[in-house]
Amino acid sequence: MEKELAECLAANRIYRIYEGGITMLRKLFNGRRKVVTVAVAVVALGAFGAWIWAQVGTQTVPLRVTALEAELTSIKVPVNGIWQETGPIKISLSDVPTQLVGQMTPSGPLGERTTARIIWPVSVSAPLLKKLDLEKIDAFLIGVGKRLPYSDSMIGADFTVLRIPSLPLIIVDNYNCVWKCDQGPKGSVEEKSAFWQGKPGAELSSTFNLREAAFQGRDVNALELKREAFEVAKSFFSFPLKDADSFLDKALKLQRENMHEIVVYMPELDSYQTADLSGTVTLRVGP
Repeated sequence: MEKELAECLAANRIYRIYEGGITMLRKLFNGRRKVVTVAVAVVALGAFGAWIWAQVGTQTVPLRVTALEAELTSIKVPVNGIWQETGPIKISLSDVPTQLVGQMTPSGPLGERTTARIIWPVSVSAPLLKKLDLEKIDAFLIGVGKRLPYSDSMIGADFTVLRIPSLPLIIVDNYNCVWKCDQGPKGSVEEKSAFWQGKPGAELSSTFNLREAAFQGRDVNALELKREAFEVAKSFFSFPLKDADSFLDKALKLQRENMHEIVVYMPELDSYQTADLSGTVTLRVGP
């Protein structure tokens, strides 16, 4: 696989961007690591899509997640056929090297929309993973965020696919207010304005706190946003779904009913669960 990837990418600039990713593949497949890097294949197979994003013209600016400290409530998963609680799930910013960079279209006045493609590089740990001799799981969640008109709020939807030893394949669907939908993000007016205008180095930080405002209103179409985000994520992941529309519909219904950001779906078992996300995040404009 490494040889084929190298031959495929050597003819253009993508190879230089992802040479480090190929090196990481070698290290990981040499074994003796207790960290499962779920998204290694994403780094390789998604290289072309990420390169396209990086080449977008002056209408967009790079957007990175620079800080992340969050926690998910426990879910149940079958370990070799026996259902067990994961315990509290800790989520932090991954330290896995990557050139995958999100992009945001800057906006001016409050009435203008802002669209962003957001890439969340995350590290996940939980008591159950330790029992499985896994220190952590590194993964990417990939999707879309939109700033609501006449608001400093951004609603986001993103996805990932997890393949963990001893567990069935897991699809994660995350729908959230990157900032409090009806209160706006932390920071001064000047800071928020600089961020939305795409000024390099501008940051915004906030807590995760899903609210009803994320599902209703004339400027909110949650299902449309999820479908758009899913199409972006499909460029990086293979989703083993018989009916993607039914999956998105059901996930959205569960998220709204429970006011939980996360839906965990195991296709082999047709099992849906939700989990509440809490914590803080910081996004920064710039490479």
